[in-house]
Amino acid sequence: MQPQEVTDAAQRIAFLALTDPSTRPLQLHKIPELDRDKDKLPLSRQVRYYDAVGPETISMVEMLKRFAEFQGNNSFRPVFIDYRNMERVLNVKSLGNLNRQFVSLLRSEQGAKLPILGNPVVWESLLGEGSRMITLKQAFCNEEGKAINMSMSRTFPYLTTIRWVIANPRVIVPGIYLSFEILHSFFFGPPKKIKDDLPL
Repeated sequence: MQPQEVTDAAQRIAFLALTDPSTRPLQLHKIPELDRDKDKLPLSRQVRYYDAVGPETISMVEMLKRFAEFQGNNSFRPVFIDYRNMERVLNVKSLGNLNRQFVSLLRSEQGAKLPILGNPVVWESLLGEGSRMITLKQAFCNEEGKAINMSMSRTFPYLTTIRWVIANPRVIVPGIYLSFEILHSFFFGPPKKIKDDLPL
C-alpha cells in the first residue's frame, strides 16, 4: 500500500487530462509483457503508464494505525477477517467507497506471491521538479508534528449502521458471520489461514 494525499492525485490527474501525451514523462522501467510478446501486441514501445502511488510504502495495517493516531486514538488494535463474508455483505450494498471490487483487489494483491510495489518517481515528476508528493505525516500533522485532527473524537456510527441494515435486510446473515469473525479475531487472534487478510 502506497497512500498519497488527495490533492497530489487531483493535480496530477488534471495534468494528464489537459496535456499532450507526447510531452509527458516516459516510464523507463521495462514492461515484461511487451518484451516477451512484443511481436504479438499492437502496442508502441513508447507507451506511457503512470503508477499512481505516493512516496511511502506501508501496509494496510500501518496505514489504518496512522489514521487512528491522527484522530487521537493511540490504542489501535486491528482485527483480521477473511474476504468471503465481507464480499457477501458488499454484494448487497456498498459501504461508501468500500465495495466488492475494492475488497477483491485487496485479495488479489495480498494473495500474490510477489505483490507489486508501485514506483512513484514518474508519477511524481508529472508536475515538474518543484512539485513533490507529501507523506501522510506531512498531510495530517502540523509543523510541530502534532496531528491536526487530534481534538476530533470519532465514534462508531451505530444509528447510521442500523438504518443501513433496515434498508438492506439481506446484509443481516453475512453480517452476523462477519461480526463473529471480527469478535473471534479481537479476542483470540486471527485463524492461521487468514492472518494476512484484510484488517479492519
